Amino acid sequence: MLTENGIEFQDVELGVLSQDWARVKVAKAGLCGSDVAKISDSSLPAWHTKILGHEFCGRIVELAGRTEWLNIEDVVAVTPLLPCRVCEACKLGQENLCVQGQAIGRTIQGAFAEFVDVPLANIVRVSAQHSLEPYVLADPLSVCIHAYTLAGFAESQKRCLVVGDGTIGCLLAWLLRKRGHETSMSGIHEESLKFTERFGVYAARSPLQTRNFDVVFEAVGRSQRYSLDTCLQAVKWGGVVVALGVFAHGYEYPFVARDLFIGEVRVIGVNAYLRGDFEEAVQMIEANCNELDAFISHRFPLVQFDEALAAARSKRRFTMKIVLETEGLPS
Repeated sequence: MLTENGIEFQDVELGVLSQDWARVKVAKAGLCGSDVAKISDSSLPAWHTKILGHEFCGRIVELAGRTEWLNIEDVVAVTPLLPCRVCEACKLGQENLCVQGQAIGRTIQGAFAEFVDVPLANIVRVSAQHSLEPYVLADPLSVCIHAYTLAGFAESQKRCLVVGDGTIGCLLAWLLRKRGHETSMSGIHEESLKFTERFGVYAARSPLQTRNFDVVFEAVGRSQRYSLDTCLQAVKWGGVVVALGVFAHGYEYPFVARDLFIGEVRVIGVNAYLRGDFEEAVQMIEANCNELDAFISHRFPLVQFDEALAAARSKRRFTMKIVLETEGLPS
């Protein structure tokens, strides 16, 4: 639980399970960069849950409601997004843009715990015949799949650039290679660049040629301009820039607006993903489990959360996805 002193272990009463919800015993949970940022932020709003964690998988231990398609002990991955399903965005099939939406690990108690309660509608059953760790990648991989869809690739658009070598950037580069695109990556972590070279990505260690890429993906965000500068300089006339990076509140970016109409460059924002993207991500993980297992760079029991947090912050060696396990929690 997030307290003024950081993460502390506390007993929290589970309560009665809501109708059409399931109780899941967490097996694996991913430590996301957004979790790290929230732990460092002393000004989270009062409505924000103090139990973080939104990338996870586990086993069902209790069910409430019509559950003919689910059973106790089923292994499941869970999308953390809870749209309202009644607003205009939801009715248009854009539930990722729901302004009233909630989320596990944000407004609802998250998965850095032994148990987490989730809506039945958010569950996707998965295979238990191989490692469960790659399933913590379902959430970030869903973001990549959604970004790929929004890019609206034309048949001739094959040359791609990913700017940013974090988990999202590297998963996106992997996805692009899987779909047959010539892919380059611009980043600052040599170990991450070497990692993507293993699946056929060209690591751009020297200045990029301008106007050389059909589709450019920004996967850094924050309060800086170099990543978008790189994207807008690298994209071809008639190309697309897709921004996945989460920029800081109030951050404003100056760019040469004239270039947009001269070159007919499209700039597209990406906000989370849809249920179908998550289902596709799970399918891709099941089909490529061994490959994606290589994205798991660190493993810690949840009781060593401080060590996991330190690894995420320092990045002293190859750091991609950090997985936490619930075994060994204090009783």
